[in-house]
Amino acid sequence: MSACGCNEFSRSEALRRAAAEAGRGLPRIEAGMPLPAGTGLDRRAFLTRAAGLALAVYGAGRLPLGALEEGIARAQGSSSGQRVLVSVFLDGGADSMSVLFPSGDAAYRKLRPTLALPASAGQAFAEDERLRWHPAAAALATLHDEGKLAVLPAVGYTDANQSHFTSRHFWEVGATSASLRTGWLGRYLDVVGTQDNPLQGLSLDHHLQPSLAAGKVPVATVEAPRAYDFWARGVWGDVETRMLEAIGSLGAVQPPGDKARSQAAAAAWQTDRLRRQLSGFAAGDGGSSPVAYPTEGGSFPQRLAALAAMLGAGLPLRCVALQAPGHYDTHANQADELANGIRATSTSLLAFQRDLEAPGSPTGS
Repeated sequence: MSACGCNEFSRSEALRRAAAEAGRGLPRIEAGMPLPAGTGLDRRAFLTRAAGLALAVYGAGRLPLGALEEGIARAQGSSSGQRVLVSVFLDGGADSMSVLFPSGDAAYRKLRPTLALPASAGQAFAEDERLRWHPAAAALATLHDEGKLAVLPAVGYTDANQSHFTSRHFWEVGATSASLRTGWLGRYLDVVGTQDNPLQGLSLDHHLQPSLAAGKVPVATVEAPRAYDFWARGVWGDVETRMLEAIGSLGAVQPPGDKARSQAAAAAWQTDRLRRQLSGFAAGDGGSSPVAYPTEGGSFPQRLAALAAMLGAGLPLRCVALQAPGHYDTHANQADELANGIRATSTSLLAFQRDLEAPGSPTGS
């Protein structure tokens, strides 16, 4: 949030995170402000043995864990070859006149005396060489040259009222309706989804992305598979590995005649089992991924690496939503902040594409 000099945006993001995490939606802090999609959805936490994931499931109602696990397993068995739509949301909206800038336009340099990029900066846009890619978007240029990235310029809506809240809501729900409570991905899942597979709509974040809010079927959030673990102060490396193995081994021993100790042992064993299952998705650290993901961009590259592993494992995903690193509502220090965000996002997406295409990858061609 520090990248944005606009208090309205910062308050919106802070309240959104705090409220959505609790499943309560976002309080109104501006007259006429639309509530985000997903407000009011019931939220339940599950540890699913079928997929080995710690899930926060939205819209599951009274559906028991067993039914969800059966639904995930059944959907996983029939999801071979199914396409998955991945949506990456750039918080605040990218400045398109910088990402793909009109290098030879005199008006561009006149109207942007401090932000205008040098005429020779970046790579020329293949379809129209009057346009050039921002130097930080070189990875996007590479994907575009390979025919794996399309550009749709000048997409917007009429009669914008300059409100961050309203504009963001419109993009998330995919309609210019302040009263809509379902997201554009969620409404798609309401048509093609099922009642017992929350992985059909997965938000790789600590809260539900509003674009995934569905009205009829369950969807889920997973902050990061690799984040689920035991922890002890000052313990790491080989010692930590032995400690974790010992906890699991002790948990497998059921003390006879002691109900409390048996419950504790069972909890330790189940937690260790889930930790081992999730470790298979902890890509991005040079472990299971065949591709080196960038180190900048916070947790975004690791989330994409984990997603590649999930796709490779054949999890029954249909729509996945992530939030790009950085905040693109750059009223202040735009030249640096925009470059940093675009570079981290584009290099991560290129690594993700290469991961999916890697030889031997179940998702590769």
